[in-house]
Amino acid sequence: MITHRRFQKATAIWLMSFTVLALVFGGAPQARAQKDMPEVTIATAVSNFAFAALWVAERLKYFEEEGIRAKITVAGGGSPCQTAVVGRSVNFCASSSEGLVLAKIEGAPLIAIQAHNRNLTLSVTVRKAIAEKFKVTRKSPIAERMKVLTQLGPLGATSPGAVSEQIIKFLVGKIKGNPDKLKFVYLGGPQLGSSLMNNVIDAFALSPPSGELTEAAGKGYVLIPLGLGEVAELTNYPYEVLMARPDFAEQNPNLAKAAARAISRAGALFNK
Repeated sequence: MITHRRFQKATAIWLMSFTVLALVFGGAPQARAQKDMPEVTIATAVSNFAFAALWVAERLKYFEEEGIRAKITVAGGGSPCQTAVVGRSVNFCASSSEGLVLAKIEGAPLIAIQAHNRNLTLSVTVRKAIAEKFKVTRKSPIAERMKVLTQLGPLGATSPGAVSEQIIKFLVGKIKGNPDKLKFVYLGGPQLGSSLMNNVIDAFALSPPSGELTEAAGKGYVLIPLGLGEVAELTNYPYEVLMARPDFAEQNPNLAKAAARAISRAGALFNK
């Protein structure tokens, strides 16, 4: 009986030792392999649901499956995101396509190599007191809601020329208003919600959950959720794209393809 117990104990110890060794030495090659992968740097304009494909690709290790390691940072706006790519501080910028068009007009060396969001996700949020003053809700005619934008004071945007600015100008122009009369303050993405709740700005346009958080706090009201498709021109087009310098993409085609594939794979999950 003693011999049998000793045998069982010895067997258990051996199995535990084997398992530990397998985990240590079996996981080491995989860790070394990931460490040896080339690293790419990706900046996003802001941190919200518009860039969900990037966060999913990072979480599900799609970048590693495509043979690269991705370091993702938040630039705080479309313009600084693009500037980082142009200045070679990062390899890629995930931001709005309209910002890319404006940058190209100004001669910036940028191209889009992938589109990961074909639905505009921005929502225009106003202070709750403003919605109550003009007696408008999300069920009001879209033209009435857009008209409210012409009656506001300071409007928040992430950075000059960013989609958070351009979209409000577009909506005002659509109802024959004068976009040049709008007054914008550029605060970066993270500060817009708190600025609205503290009455620094009257409205801003960002993707969820920025506006929704101010509404939950009882300070803001999501007046125009553009993701619902109420404005025909803002549906079914490459809204968010992955940008790179042309010379970087040409000199590093495998890195560019790997990054694009990883994000596209993540984006495809939303359509299943």
